[in-house]
Amino acid sequence: MKTLLRTSLLGTLLAFSAMPALAGGGAVCSVFDPTWQNQHSSTQTAIQTAVDAYSAAVARENAQTARDVTSAIRVLTAQRAVTDNQIATTDLKANEANASAVSANMARLAVARAYETYGEAGQPPDNCAVVARLSDFSQSVTVASAAARDFVTDEGIDVRPGGTPNVDEIIRRRIADASEVTLNVRESLLNPNASDEDVQAFINNLTGLPLQKFALGEGGASASAGGAAQATQNLFAARLEAFQSPALVSLGHIRSIRAGVSAGPESSSAEVHEHLEWMLSRYGGGSEYEQWAASMVTKSEPGILKEIARIRSLAMTVRQLREESTDRMTVLVGTLVAGESAQ
Repeated sequence: MKTLLRTSLLGTLLAFSAMPALAGGGAVCSVFDPTWQNQHSSTQTAIQTAVDAYSAAVARENAQTARDVTSAIRVLTAQRAVTDNQIATTDLKANEANASAVSANMARLAVARAYETYGEAGQPPDNCAVVARLSDFSQSVTVASAAARDFVTDEGIDVRPGGTPNVDEIIRRRIADASEVTLNVRESLLNPNASDEDVQAFINNLTGLPLQKFALGEGGASASAGGAAQATQNLFAARLEAFQSPALVSLGHIRSIRAGVSAGPESSSAEVHEHLEWMLSRYGGGSEYEQWAASMVTKSEPGILKEIARIRSLAMTVRQLREESTDRMTVLVGTLVAGESAQ
């Protein structure tokens, strides 16, 4: 561009210098002057040469610029490809590491949940010992109920329903067997070590003498054969036995709960009252309460829930015993009211 400008300026100066000066009305050179024409042609040629050279230079620079741009684009594309590959590789490694970490964390959580559920922390305190005791407690309650039912018809009870006692013989036996034990409720009924004979003697003394019944032929005491007086006597005796049966059942429950009486093939290694005392000692602030409370701190949520379920089971069993006791008291009161109404 500078070369073109210099060439144009030089040609202009030469053209003006070739023109003769106008002095005092001097003559002007005609365009057909050979000197001017030669100078003009020379200047025109120089200008064309300069323009061609400039055009060639511009073309060369444009081509070089195109080559530089193309090369730069290639380099940039290659660099971008390398960068993209690095980013893709980094993302892949990051995803693999994240997946590995997530898998390891899930495995760890599964192990932790399994330990919290099935391990030491997921079990209630003293699991095996308490399970055995709860089973024995349930068995002792069942045994006590069965023994109480059998107590009503025991042959050693004089006022048992359906019996045909000999009142004179009963009086002689009671006089012969009378002692401080058979007259003391603590030494007989409530004493787990008292013999069955002492307990039966106490119950007999407590219930009084039975009414004499008569065997009326082969049908037994309840048959309709025989005299009217004997049949009426048997009816009064049966009515008295009906009034006394609820009381006998309650006394049987008291005895079986205190002594752990076995009933048939069923048996219990501990009495019901011993299990109740253990529950008070463990859950009611007794000697085992502090140890139990300390062990509960180390338990997980499944272990705590299992212990709560176990306590609720115990509470339901105790509530059942209380309801049965309330039912027996209701029957006794109803029996007394019925006896008073009959009189």
